[in-house]
Amino acid sequence: MLRNFLIAILLATAATQVRADSYSCQQAGLDACKGKGPTCCEPPPCMYKYQLTMYRMLVELFADPAIVACGGTDIAAYVNRLARKPAFQNALPRCPTTYEGKELNFPPELATHRSGSKPTSPCKVFQVDTATNTETDSDPSRAAKKSTTCTELIDVNFKHEAYHMDRCKAVGAADFPSSNQTSVALDEAAGYFISTYETDQLLRHWNARCTPTKDRKKALKDATDGIAALKRSVPRGRCP
Repeated sequence: MLRNFLIAILLATAATQVRADSYSCQQAGLDACKGKGPTCCEPPPCMYKYQLTMYRMLVELFADPAIVACGGTDIAAYVNRLARKPAFQNALPRCPTTYEGKELNFPPELATHRSGSKPTSPCKVFQVDTATNTETDSDPSRAAKKSTTCTELIDVNFKHEAYHMDRCKAVGAADFPSSNQTSVALDEAAGYFISTYETDQLLRHWNARCTPTKDRKKALKDATDGIAALKRSVPRGRCP
């Protein structure tokens, strides 16, 4: 629900013009090894590590009762403010905007909510155009045609949205996202846990020749260090 809005905040100065189409980064890495022998392993995009680090930090923020209490009436906006802080941003790797000679942007922003104001309005996933502040119905195929990014990362975000879709349908009322900020935080923590797991799986199973274990471990360590630095930046008992 908030994944790529946070990305947009953090990397607005580095954003490039988005154009179709997305492509499999895993296949691009395999293609780059053609003719280089059986031990060749092209590393995954730096963006994989970026996403894994960011998702892990967001899990920690949304799952922390003290952070939720500090968030007051809008935990999402509060976490967005925390994501702007140097301690959060410094934990993220600085990544190139290409992979294997192809343009590589961040996955598009997605949002899940009811398609109308009635409690019976269907729940849908929308792709958000931040330039025009408009939304259009979306699915992995349509999102891939409107973006230049890894299709694997688009799939991760839609798995996150699938969790919110289930929650939206289960609520059975217009109150989705919930007005209860503890519920919002728990939903986001669960969604980002899914994103963390799925991105970690991408690195675990990068290709049959190698598994970038160091990348995975460093991303998770950087996330832990980033959260610790964020909390150290203020006196104990105060809101970061």
